[in-house]
Amino acid sequence: MSGILEHREYTGATVNFRTYKNSYKDKRYKVRPEDEWVIFENTQEPIIDLETWETAQKCRKVKRRMNSTGEPNPLTGLVYCADCGSRMYNHRTPLAATYQSQDAYACQKYTGYPKKCTMHYISTSTLRSFVLDAIRTVTGFVKENEAEFIRQVREMHDLQSTETAKVQQRQLAQHQKRHRDLDLLIKQLYEDKVTGSLSAKRFDMLSNEYEAEQDGLERQIAELQTAIATFNTESDNTDRFIKMVRRYTEIPELTATILNEYVERIVVFEPDKSSGRRIQDVDIYFTFIGKITLPGQEDAEPLPLTEDDERKARQRAYYYKNREKILAASAKRRKEEKAEKDAAQNTIAEATPIITKSA
Repeated sequence: MSGILEHREYTGATVNFRTYKNSYKDKRYKVRPEDEWVIFENTQEPIIDLETWETAQKCRKVKRRMNSTGEPNPLTGLVYCADCGSRMYNHRTPLAATYQSQDAYACQKYTGYPKKCTMHYISTSTLRSFVLDAIRTVTGFVKENEAEFIRQVREMHDLQSTETAKVQQRQLAQHQKRHRDLDLLIKQLYEDKVTGSLSAKRFDMLSNEYEAEQDGLERQIAELQTAIATFNTESDNTDRFIKMVRRYTEIPELTATILNEYVERIVVFEPDKSSGRRIQDVDIYFTFIGKITLPGQEDAEPLPLTEDDERKARQRAYYYKNREKILAASAKRRKEEKAEKDAAQNTIAEATPIITKSA
Protein backbone atom coordinates (compact mmCIF):
# COMPACT_ATOMS: atom_id res chain seq x y z
CA MET A 1 0.00 0.00 0.00
CA SER A 2 2.80 2.44 0.84
CA GLY A 3 4.35 1.86 -2.59
CA ILE A 4 1.07 2.79 -4.28
CA LEU A 5 0.85 6.06 -2.33
CA GLU A 6 4.32 7.09 -3.53
CA HIS A 7 3.72 6.68 -7.26
CA ARG A 8 3.59 9.94 -9.20
CA GLU A 9 1.89 8.14 -12.09
CA TYR A 10 -1.49 8.51 -10.36
CA THR A 11 -1.22 12.30 -10.80
CA GLY A 12 -1.09 11.90 -14.60
CA ALA A 13 2.71 11.93 -14.90
CA THR A 14 5.18 9.45 -16.37
CA VAL A 15 8.35 8.72 -14.39
CA ASN A 16 11.37 7.34 -16.25
CA PHE A 17 14.81 6.13 -15.07
CA ARG A 18 13.49 5.20 -11.60
CA THR A 19 15.65 2.03 -11.48
CA TYR A 20 18.76 0.64 -13.17
CA LYS A 21 20.94 -2.50 -13.35
CA ASN A 22 24.72 -2.68 -13.20
CA SER A 23 24.75 -5.11 -16.14
CA TYR A 24 22.32 -6.76 -18.52
CA LYS A 25 23.35 -10.03 -16.89
CA ASP A 26 22.30 -8.77 -13.46
CA LYS A 27 18.59 -9.34 -12.77
CA ARG A 28 18.54 -7.23 -9.63
CA TYR A 29 17.17 -3.69 -10.03
CA LYS A 30 18.52 -0.76 -8.02
CA VAL A 31 16.65 2.46 -7.27
CA ARG A 32 18.15 5.72 -8.50
CA PRO A 33 18.14 8.88 -6.36
CA GLU A 34 14.95 10.86 -6.89
CA ASP A 35 16.82 13.84 -8.37
CA GLU A 36 17.93 11.60 -11.26
CA TRP A 37 14.39 10.64 -12.27
CA VAL A 38 12.91 12.17 -15.43
CA ILE A 39 9.26 13.16 -14.93
CA PHE A 40 6.89 14.04 -17.78
CA GLU A 41 3.75 15.81 -16.58
CA ASN A 42 0.21 15.40 -17.99
CA THR A 43 0.90 12.32 -20.09
CA GLN A 44 -2.26 10.51 -18.95
CA GLU A 45 -5.57 11.06 -17.18
CA PRO A 46 -4.87 11.68 -13.47
CA ILE A 47 -6.62 9.69 -10.75
CA ILE A 48 -5.85 12.28 -8.05
CA ASP A 49 -4.75 15.90 -8.35
CA LEU A 50 -1.15 16.90 -7.64
CA GLU A 51 -2.04 18.92 -4.51
CA THR A 52 -3.69 15.90 -2.85
CA TRP A 53 -0.72 13.70 -3.73
CA GLU A 54 1.76 16.22 -2.29
CA THR A 55 -0.33 16.49 0.89
CA ALA A 56 -0.24 12.71 1.26
CA GLN A 57 3.56 12.68 0.90
CA LYS A 58 3.88 15.40 3.54
CA CYS A 59 1.74 13.42 5.97
CA ARG A 60 3.64 10.18 5.38
CA LYS A 61 7.00 11.76 6.26
CA VAL A 62 5.98 12.29 9.88
CA LYS A 63 5.55 9.48 12.40
CA ARG A 64 2.60 10.10 14.71
CA ARG A 65 1.92 8.32 17.99
CA MET A 66 -1.61 7.18 18.79
CA ASN A 67 -3.33 8.68 21.83
CA SER A 68 -5.64 6.92 24.28
CA THR A 69 -8.52 7.09 21.78
CA GLY A 70 -6.45 5.51 19.02
CA GLU A 71 -6.09 8.73 16.99
CA PRO A 72 -2.83 10.60 16.25
CA ASN A 73 -2.55 14.34 16.80
CA PRO A 74 -2.83 15.96 13.33
CA LEU A 75 -0.67 18.92 14.42
CA THR A 76 2.38 16.69 14.90
CA GLY A 77 5.03 17.39 12.28
CA LEU A 78 3.76 20.92 11.62
CA VAL A 79 4.78 22.66 14.88
CA TYR A 80 8.33 24.08 15.09
CA CYS A 81 10.32 25.96 17.72
CA ALA A 82 11.02 29.57 16.74
CA ASP A 83 14.45 29.65 18.44
CA CYS A 84 16.18 26.37 17.57
CA GLY A 85 14.04 25.40 14.55
CA SER A 86 13.43 21.83 15.71
CA ARG A 87 10.08 20.11 15.68
CA MET A 88 8.08 20.40 18.87
CA TYR A 89 7.17 17.24 20.76
CA ASN A 90 3.58 16.36 21.61
CA HIS A 91 3.16 15.44 25.30
CA ARG A 92 0.03 13.49 26.19
CA THR A 93 1.11 11.41 29.17
CA PRO A 94 0.03 12.21 32.76
CA LEU A 95 2.41 14.33 34.81
CA ALA A 96 4.05 12.37 37.62
CA ALA A 97 3.82 15.38 39.97
CA THR A 98 0.07 15.97 39.70
CA TYR A 99 -1.35 12.92 37.89
CA GLN A 100 -3.30 15.25 35.59
CA SER A 101 -3.48 14.43 31.91
CA GLN A 102 -2.44 16.98 29.33
CA ASP A 103 -2.13 17.43 25.57
CA ALA A 104 0.48 20.05 24.71
CA TYR A 105 3.60 20.80 22.68
CA ALA A 106 7.08 21.63 23.93
CA CYS A 107 10.45 21.99 22.23
CA GLN A 108 12.11 18.58 22.00
CA LYS A 109 15.52 20.07 22.80
CA TYR A 110 14.18 21.23 26.16
CA THR A 111 13.07 17.78 27.34
CA GLY A 112 16.53 16.23 26.87
CA TYR A 113 19.58 16.62 29.06
CA PRO A 114 21.43 18.90 28.94
CA LYS A 115 18.71 21.31 27.84
CA LYS A 116 19.57 23.09 24.61
CA CYS A 117 16.49 25.30 24.32
CA THR A 118 13.61 26.69 26.39
CA MET A 119 10.22 25.01 26.73
CA HIS A 120 8.02 27.04 24.32
CA TYR A 121 5.03 25.31 25.96
CA ILE A 122 1.62 25.62 24.29
CA SER A 123 -1.47 23.44 24.71
CA THR A 124 -2.96 21.62 21.73
CA SER A 125 -6.42 23.07 22.36
CA THR A 126 -5.09 26.65 22.30
CA LEU A 127 -3.04 25.98 19.18
CA ARG A 128 -5.93 24.32 17.33
CA SER A 129 -8.22 27.23 18.15
CA PHE A 130 -5.65 29.76 16.93
CA VAL A 131 -4.97 27.87 13.68
CA LEU A 132 -8.68 27.49 12.96
CA ASP A 133 -9.26 31.24 13.47
CA ALA A 134 -6.31 32.05 11.18
CA ILE A 135 -7.59 29.77 8.40
CA ARG A 136 -11.09 31.23 8.68
CA THR A 137 -9.70 34.76 8.55
CA VAL A 138 -7.59 34.15 5.45
CA THR A 139 -10.24 32.18 3.55
CA GLY A 140 -12.89 34.77 4.44
CA PHE A 141 -10.68 37.57 3.12
CA VAL A 142 -10.01 35.63 -0.10
CA LYS A 143 -13.73 35.13 -0.75
CA GLU A 144 -14.57 38.79 -0.12
CA ASN A 145 -11.45 40.51 -1.61
CA GLU A 146 -9.85 38.09 -4.05
CA ALA A 147 -8.23 40.78 -6.24
CA GLU A 148 -6.70 42.57 -3.23
CA PHE A 149 -5.48 39.25 -1.81
CA ILE A 150 -3.73 38.37 -5.09
CA ARG A 151 -2.09 41.79 -5.26
CA GLN A 152 -0.87 41.68 -1.67
CA VAL A 153 0.52 38.13 -1.85
CA ARG A 154 2.39 38.80 -5.09
CA GLU A 155 3.74 42.07 -3.73
CA MET A 156 4.93 40.31 -0.58
CA HIS A 157 6.48 37.53 -2.67
CA ASP A 158 8.41 40.02 -4.78
CA LEU A 159 9.75 41.82 -1.69
CA GLN A 160 10.88 38.62 -0.01
CA SER A 161 12.21 36.70 -3.01
CA THR A 162 13.78 39.25 -5.36
CA GLU A 163 16.91 39.69 -3.24
CA THR A 164 17.21 35.93 -2.76
CA ALA A 165 16.92 35.38 -6.51
CA LYS A 166 19.65 37.96 -7.17
CA VAL A 167 22.00 36.19 -4.73
CA GLN A 168 21.23 32.84 -6.36
CA GLN A 169 21.93 34.27 -9.81
CA ARG A 170 25.34 35.53 -8.66
CA GLN A 171 26.18 32.19 -7.06
CA LEU A 172 25.12 30.35 -10.22
CA ALA A 173 27.38 32.52 -12.39
CA GLN A 174 30.32 31.98 -10.02
CA HIS A 175 29.85 28.19 -9.95
CA GLN A 176 29.52 27.99 -13.72
CA LYS A 177 32.72 30.03 -14.19
CA ARG A 178 34.61 27.83 -11.73
CA HIS A 179 33.33 24.72 -13.55
CA ARG A 180 34.73 26.04 -16.85
CA ASP A 181 38.03 26.91 -15.19
CA LEU A 182 38.33 23.36 -13.84
CA ASP A 183 37.86 22.00 -17.38
CA LEU A 184 40.84 24.07 -18.49
CA LEU A 185 42.92 22.97 -15.49
CA ILE A 186 42.20 19.30 -16.14
CA LYS A 187 43.13 19.75 -19.79
CA GLN A 188 46.40 21.41 -18.73
CA LEU A 189 47.12 18.46 -16.40
CA TYR A 190 46.86 16.02 -19.31
CA GLU A 191 49.23 18.12 -21.38
CA ASP A 192 51.75 18.32 -18.50
CA LYS A 193 51.55 14.56 -18.03
CA VAL A 194 52.14 13.89 -21.73
CA THR A 195 55.14 16.22 -21.86
CA GLY A 196 56.58 14.60 -18.72
CA SER A 197 56.56 17.76 -16.59
CA LEU A 198 54.05 16.16 -14.19
CA SER A 199 54.43 12.75 -12.54
CA ALA A 200 51.68 10.14 -12.81
CA LYS A 201 51.15 10.14 -9.03
CA ARG A 202 50.74 13.91 -8.90
CA PHE A 203 48.48 13.80 -11.95
CA ASP A 204 46.15 11.24 -10.32
CA MET A 205 45.93 13.23 -7.09
CA LEU A 206 45.19 16.59 -8.76
CA SER A 207 42.77 15.19 -11.33
CA ASN A 208 40.78 13.38 -8.60
CA GLU A 209 40.55 16.59 -6.56
CA TYR A 210 39.42 18.65 -9.57
CA GLU A 211 36.86 16.06 -10.65
CA ALA A 212 35.44 15.81 -7.11
CA GLU A 213 35.11 19.60 -7.00
CA GLN A 214 33.38 19.56 -10.39
CA ASP A 215 30.89 16.96 -9.15
CA GLY A 216 30.05 19.16 -6.18
CA LEU A 217 29.67 22.21 -8.41
CA GLU A 218 27.37 20.34 -10.76
CA ARG A 219 25.05 19.45 -7.88
CA GLN A 220 25.05 23.04 -6.61
CA ILE A 221 24.40 24.38 -10.12
CA ALA A 222 21.43 22.04 -10.53
CA GLU A 223 20.00 23.11 -7.14
CA LEU A 224 20.40 26.81 -7.97
CA GLN A 225 18.80 26.38 -11.38
CA THR A 226 15.86 24.60 -9.77
CA ALA A 227 15.48 27.34 -7.15
CA ILE A 228 15.57 30.08 -9.79
CA ALA A 229 13.04 28.23 -11.93
CA THR A 230 10.81 27.90 -8.86
CA PHE A 231 11.08 31.64 -8.22
CA ASN A 232 10.05 32.39 -11.80
CA THR A 233 6.94 30.19 -11.58
CA GLU A 234 6.00 30.79 -7.94
CA SER A 235 3.33 33.37 -8.80
CA ASP A 236 1.12 30.45 -9.84
CA ASN A 237 1.00 29.34 -6.20
CA THR A 238 -1.45 32.14 -5.37
CA ASP A 239 -3.90 30.75 -7.90
CA ARG A 240 -3.46 27.26 -6.44
CA PHE A 241 -4.25 28.58 -2.96
CA ILE A 242 -7.39 30.36 -4.19
CA LYS A 243 -8.47 27.18 -5.98
CA MET A 244 -8.07 25.30 -2.70
CA VAL A 245 -10.13 27.91 -0.81
CA ARG A 246 -12.99 27.57 -3.29
CA ARG A 247 -13.34 23.86 -2.48
CA TYR A 248 -14.74 24.67 0.98
CA THR A 249 -17.86 26.76 1.45
CA GLU A 250 -17.24 26.93 5.21
CA ILE A 251 -14.85 25.50 7.80
CA PRO A 252 -16.81 24.56 10.93
CA GLU A 253 -13.94 22.63 12.55
CA LEU A 254 -10.27 21.93 12.12
CA THR A 255 -10.03 18.48 10.55
CA ALA A 256 -6.79 16.69 9.66
CA THR A 257 -7.55 17.13 5.94
CA ILE A 258 -8.06 20.88 6.17
CA LEU A 259 -5.03 21.30 8.44
CA ASN A 260 -2.62 19.48 6.10
CA GLU A 261 -4.00 21.21 3.00
CA TYR A 262 -3.85 24.75 4.37
CA VAL A 263 -0.90 24.77 6.77
CA GLU A 264 2.74 24.20 5.83
CA ARG A 265 4.28 24.88 9.24
CA ILE A 266 3.49 26.51 12.59
CA VAL A 267 6.25 28.40 14.43
CA VAL A 268 5.83 28.84 18.19
CA PHE A 269 7.77 31.49 20.15
CA GLU A 270 8.71 31.51 23.81
CA PRO A 271 6.04 33.25 25.96
CA ASP A 272 6.68 36.84 27.01
CA LYS A 273 5.79 37.83 30.59
CA SER A 274 7.25 41.34 30.59
CA SER A 275 3.81 42.96 30.39
CA GLY A 276 2.52 41.10 33.43
CA ARG A 277 0.62 38.60 31.29
CA ARG A 278 1.84 35.44 29.62
CA ILE A 279 1.61 36.27 25.89
CA GLN A 280 2.90 34.04 23.12
CA ASP A 281 3.54 34.67 19.41
CA VAL A 282 2.57 32.02 16.88
CA ASP A 283 3.37 32.34 13.16
CA ILE A 284 1.42 30.27 10.64
CA TYR A 285 2.87 29.58 7.19
CA PHE A 286 0.17 28.63 4.72
CA THR A 287 0.62 26.22 1.84
CA PHE A 288 1.69 27.94 -1.42
CA ILE A 289 1.69 31.49 0.03
CA GLY A 290 3.71 31.26 3.26
CA LYS A 291 3.22 33.73 6.10
CA ILE A 292 0.86 36.57 5.27
CA THR A 293 -0.36 39.63 7.19
CA LEU A 294 -3.79 40.82 6.05
CA PRO A 295 -4.95 44.45 6.26
CA GLY A 296 -5.84 45.31 9.85
CA GLN A 297 -3.60 42.60 11.33
CA GLU A 298 -0.37 44.62 11.46
CA ASP A 299 -0.92 45.56 15.11
CA ALA A 300 -2.80 42.44 16.13
CA GLU A 301 -2.13 41.31 19.69
CA PRO A 302 -0.21 38.04 20.10
CA LEU A 303 -1.93 34.91 21.31
CA PRO A 304 -2.85 35.20 25.02
CA LEU A 305 -2.75 31.96 26.97
CA THR A 306 -5.54 30.84 29.26
CA GLU A 307 -5.18 30.19 32.98
CA ASP A 308 -5.25 26.46 32.23
CA ASP A 309 -2.27 26.88 29.87
CA GLU A 310 -0.32 28.76 32.52
CA ARG A 311 -1.12 26.19 35.20
CA LYS A 312 -0.02 23.28 33.00
CA ALA A 313 3.13 25.14 31.96
CA ARG A 314 4.05 25.66 35.63
CA GLN A 315 3.35 22.00 36.35
CA ARG A 316 5.52 20.85 33.50
CA ALA A 317 8.34 23.23 34.44
CA TYR A 318 8.20 21.95 38.03
CA TYR A 319 8.25 18.34 36.82
CA TYR A 320 11.36 18.75 34.65
CA LYS A 321 13.13 20.81 37.30
CA ASN A 322 12.56 18.12 39.97
CA ARG A 323 12.38 15.14 37.65
CA GLU A 324 14.92 12.96 39.47
CA LYS A 325 13.35 13.54 42.89
CA ILE A 326 9.85 12.87 41.57
CA LEU A 327 10.87 9.64 39.87
CA ALA A 328 12.80 8.51 42.96
CA ALA A 329 9.80 9.24 45.20
CA SER A 330 7.51 7.40 42.81
CA ALA A 331 9.82 4.36 42.77
CA LYS A 332 10.05 4.43 46.59
CA ARG A 333 6.25 4.60 46.88
CA ARG A 334 5.80 1.64 44.53
CA LYS A 335 8.41 -0.32 46.50
CA GLU A 336 6.62 0.41 49.81
CA GLU A 337 3.24 -0.54 48.36
CA LYS A 338 4.70 -3.82 47.08
CA ALA A 339 6.25 -4.54 50.49
CA GLU A 340 2.91 -3.87 52.24
CA LYS A 341 1.12 -6.14 49.77
CA ASP A 342 3.66 -8.93 50.26
CA ALA A 343 3.42 -8.59 54.07
CA ALA A 344 -0.39 -8.82 53.93
CA GLN A 345 -0.20 -11.94 51.79
CA ASN A 346 2.31 -13.53 54.21
CA THR A 347 0.01 -12.74 57.17
CA ILE A 348 -2.93 -14.39 55.42
CA ALA A 349 -0.81 -17.42 54.58
CA GLU A 350 0.36 -17.80 58.21
CA ALA A 351 -3.19 -17.51 59.55
CA THR A 352 -4.56 -20.13 57.19
CA PRO A 353 -4.44 -23.61 58.84
CA ILE A 354 -2.70 -26.37 56.99
CA ILE A 355 -5.05 -29.32 56.44
CA THR A 356 -3.51 -32.71 55.84
CA LYS A 357 -5.25 -35.88 54.80
CA SER A 358 -5.14 -38.79 57.21
CA ALA A 359 -4.41 -42.25 55.89
